[in-house]
Amino acid sequence: MKKICSWLLALAIVFGCYLTPARAQNTVLEYPLYKLPVAPVLDGHINDDPAWKGVPEATGFFKLGGTYTRAKQTWVRAAWRDNAIYLAVRAYEPDIAQLKAGGADGGDLWSDDGIEIFVRPPGVNDFYHFILNSKGARRGAEVAEGNLNWQAKASSDTDSYTLEIRIPFAIFGRTPKAGEVWRGNFARNIFTTISGGDKFTTWAPLKASFHEWQRFPRWKFIGTPPPADKLAEVEAQLNNAYYDFLRADIAQNAAQSATYVPTLQQAAKYPQFAEANGLLSDWEKVQHAQSLGKLASDEDLRGTVALGENLIVKSKKLKYEFLFWQLFNTD
Repeated sequence: MKKICSWLLALAIVFGCYLTPARAQNTVLEYPLYKLPVAPVLDGHINDDPAWKGVPEATGFFKLGGTYTRAKQTWVRAAWRDNAIYLAVRAYEPDIAQLKAGGADGGDLWSDDGIEIFVRPPGVNDFYHFILNSKGARRGAEVAEGNLNWQAKASSDTDSYTLEIRIPFAIFGRTPKAGEVWRGNFARNIFTTISGGDKFTTWAPLKASFHEWQRFPRWKFIGTPPPADKLAEVEAQLNNAYYDFLRADIAQNAAQSATYVPTLQQAAKYPQFAEANGLLSDWEKVQHAQSLGKLASDEDLRGTVALGENLIVKSKKLKYEFLFWQLFNTD
C-alpha cells in the first residue's frame, strides 16, 4: 500500500506540472495598480511614453472557457492618479489591414475587433463595462450604460494595435486609497482570423462569459511604483505561469521530433519532397527554442508555439506520403 501511495503521489506531481492552465483557471489573479507620478500622454503610443516605463505589463490571455490562447496574444497595463485610472492595451494582430472596426462611439462595438474592460469597485452589485474597438471608438455598458465621459486613443503598426484609456474616478462615484482592492478585467474580441486566433480571449480565466465578475482579477491600488530594478520581478510574478505553459508546449512538440525528422531527412533527398527541407528547418527552430529554456524571449516562445501547431500535422502528412511512395519505388 505504501508503494501504491508513493506511486500515486509521484503521478500527481508529474501531471501537476502539465496542469498549470487548469490551476490558473481556479486562481484569482491580482494586478498591482501603481500611482503614477505623471499622467501618460493619451495618444495611443505606449512605448514612447515615459509615464508607462515603470508600470508592469501583464500578458497570458486565456481563450474563453479554455487554456492560454496561442495565436493572438494581448498585453495590458493599469495605473492610477488622484482623479482617474489609466489603462494601456497592446494587441498582437498580424491581420491588421483586415480588421473589422467600423463602429462609432455608442455603437454595437462588441461585434468589432477590439477590447472590453470591466471594473467593479467595492459595494457595486454589478460592474462598469467599457468597450472599445481597435480604432478607439467607445461605448459604456452595464452600470456605465451610455456613459462616454472617458477617453481613449488608438494607434497601430504592421502587426499590432494599441489603446490608451483614461477613466475618471467620477464615473464610479469614489476615489480609491492606497491599499484598496477593486475587481477588474480585460477581454478581447477577435473577428478577423485570417492568421488564426481564438474569437474571445480574457486575462482572467473565465469559463463561459466575460461577465463572471466573481473571477475578475483583484486590482490593488498601490501608492509607490516599484524601483526600476524590481519591475522585472513584478512582471515575472504576473506572467511566469503563461511562459511556463509555452515552454511546456514547446518541450512536448520537441519530444516528437524523433518521430518525424529521420524520415524527413530521407525524403529531403528527393526533389518531389522538397517541402521536407522547410519542415526540417522548423524542427530545428523548435529544438533551439527548447534548448534556450528561460533565456528564450517572449517573441521566440510565442513564435515557436505557433509554429508547432501546424508542424506536426504537416510532418505527419509528408512522412506517410514519402513512406507510401517509397513502398512502390524500391528501385
